[in-house]
Parts: sequence; structure tokens; C-alpha cells
Amino acid sequence: MRYLLQAAPIDFDAIAENTRNVIRIVSEDTEALNMNELQRASDEHLAVAVVAEALTASVNGTNKTFALAQFPVVRPRMLYDLKGVQIGSTLNPIVVTLNSVVRNEYDGTGTQSAGTYYTLDYNLGELRFVTQLGASVTPTNAWPLTVSYYYTQNVSKFDTDLGSLVVKDKYDLLLTAIGTMAGTMALDDLVADLKRSLHDSAAVFDAADDADFVRFLNQALPDMGWKRSRTMVGQVPLVAGTPSYSLAEYTDFYSYKTHLWEPVAGRLQAWEPGYPGAMPRIHSYRDGSGHWLGFEPAPSAEHIALRGAVCKFYYMANHALGTNALDTTVAALDRGLLLLRAQAEAMLELTLRNVAKPVHLRDGLSGTPRNSTPRALYDALLSTFAEAR
Repeated sequence: MRYLLQAAPIDFDAIAENTRNVIRIVSEDTEALNMNELQRASDEHLAVAVVAEALTASVNGTNKTFALAQFPVVRPRMLYDLKGVQIGSTLNPIVVTLNSVVRNEYDGTGTQSAGTYYTLDYNLGELRFVTQLGASVTPTNAWPLTVSYYYTQNVSKFDTDLGSLVVKDKYDLLLTAIGTMAGTMALDDLVADLKRSLHDSAAVFDAADDADFVRFLNQALPDMGWKRSRTMVGQVPLVAGTPSYSLAEYTDFYSYKTHLWEPVAGRLQAWEPGYPGAMPRIHSYRDGSGHWLGFEPAPSAEHIALRGAVCKFYYMANHALGTNALDTTVAALDRGLLLLRAQAEAMLELTLRNVAKPVHLRDGLSGTPRNSTPRALYDALLSTFAEAR
């Protein structure tokens, strides 16, 4: 500003323009800080520690880049007081040990003492070594290299390699991945959203490890089964004269749907030579040891010769919740429906927990708190679930 004004009378337009520039720069810096904090806090959620990952096999005297097994890597977090003194220990620390020497991270100033430092692409987990001036360093062959770090699970990764797909199909998968990122179907994320949706009533459920909320979600799964049915394919090897076959390996089995045990070489009529008799009726049943697939009567050797020694069938499968979102069978599009059904279970339990005393909850359906509000909410939520498409 001094440069602009030193050779001329005060130009208020120039002052105003520079003031606007200062405001813009400060605003952009503040916004960048806020967005970086959101990103780093997101990465820190559910971070997993990796201890002394060995990369020595990649140190061959020519490699300059070393890829970590997991990525993105969580950035270390250090807290400081107003005097610039660090408070406590570093969170999510990274320890890079090359040739038995712990290396510090290159800070880009060019003023660090002479030595070898590391740089890390936190997004891709790629490690490199440089001098104090930033010049690339190639580690000597067979130098031991280990790295301890934290990586985030709170991301959705997409492999851009086409593989056997065409471009259109590959980018359809990308759109699907983007569409399912918000609010994953991992159990921890579902529990967190269920707790938030219950607001102050969530404080009533104080079991360790959020066991109450996990139970509500699991109690919602049977109704999700008829609302959003899940059909799977199973098979059993057949033995002539054996009427029952265990389905123990199908741990998600709920009920038998229909069979795929069709004649291999065409259907024979009752008057044709080689007709094995009427096809056995196939059904499922359950006893004390689990689910079974039954044949009435038992398949004969002639049945097996005509239709094959393996009976494939469709069955209705139970839904499941997984620690990893990919292991949850409820579709991401039905996330709200699952949470709605779990909310109803929470309201029902509130009713049962407070049989001997009044309950006051403002449910949003009416402005007046009243006794048995949890029961009224249970009915309303269950009705909404039943009407959902």
C-alpha cells in the first residue's frame, strides 16, 4: 500500500481495493483452514494403527518411491498452547525408520540440518526420501525400512483401471461409489446416526459399546427382510435315497423359495422309457440342529441321472450388518428405512422401561408432552415404515 501511495496524493479507491484484497486473502485462508480441519477430522475417525510395516524388500538401490500397504494416511495432529509449546503427545504419529535411523519429515524450508528426510503423499501413501534441500535420495540397497502410521477407513476408494470393463460401465461404478459415500452402511456409522436421530432420548440407553443401539438395528433386520427381500442361490450335492440335506453352510438362510433342479437333457413324459417317476417335492424345515432342505420322496438314482447330482435353489436370506460397509446387506438407498425401523424399536423399549413412571418426550408430532408418548411414537414410526415403498 505504501508503494501505491508514495508518489501520489491519497487515492481512496486504491485504499479500498487493497482493503478488499486483504479481506479476500484472510477469508480464503480462514476457509482453507476450516476445510482442512473438516478433512483431517474425518480422516481421524476410525483410524487404524499400522506398526512397523516392513518395506525393506522394496529397497533395491534404484527405487525412489515406496508404497505403503494402506492409504490414505492420517496426518499427525499436534496441539499447542499460546506460547507455542506442544500440549501432550502427538496424535496419529508417523515413525519412518531407514537404516535403523528414525527420519524426520521434510518441512520444505531448506533450513533443516544436513541429513536424509522423508516426504509422504498422504492421499496415496507414497513415501520418498530427500536431502535437507529437497534433492531426491535413493536409499542404498537392502537398507532396512519400516514405517509406523495410521490410515483412515472413513473413505470410499475407486480404482480407475478399466480392467475388463468398458469406459461407460466403469464410470457407472464411479457414480455408484460417489452416491453411496454419504453415511456409510458400516455398523459404527449406523449406530452414530441412530443415536443422533433419537436426540435427548438416546441418553437413556447407556449400555457399554452402544449395545442398545446395535440391538435396535439388529431387531429391525427381520422386517427389512420382507420390506426389502434378499434372494440368494444355494446348492446341495444329492445322494440317491437320502431325503434331507443340511443347510448349515448358509448361515443367512431364512426360507426356501424355489428350485433350479431341471432336467439336463430335456423333460421326459410319463409314458416315455426312462421316466424316473414324479419329481420329489422340495421344501425346507428346521430342527434343533438348524435348517434342512427336504425331498419327498428321496431322490432316486434315476432322478439324479436325469436332473444332475447337484440341486441348485433360490432361498430368502436374512439381512446382516457388518463392521465394514461392504458386509452390510441392506442397500445404501434403504439406510433411512433401516434407521426408521430401529427408531421404532427404541421407542418401544422406552415404553417398557418406564412402565412405573410417567415419560415426557417432545416427539415433534405434537407440541404437548404426554404420558405414553414413546408408545404413540412407536405406532407412528411403525406405520410410516409399513407404508414406505
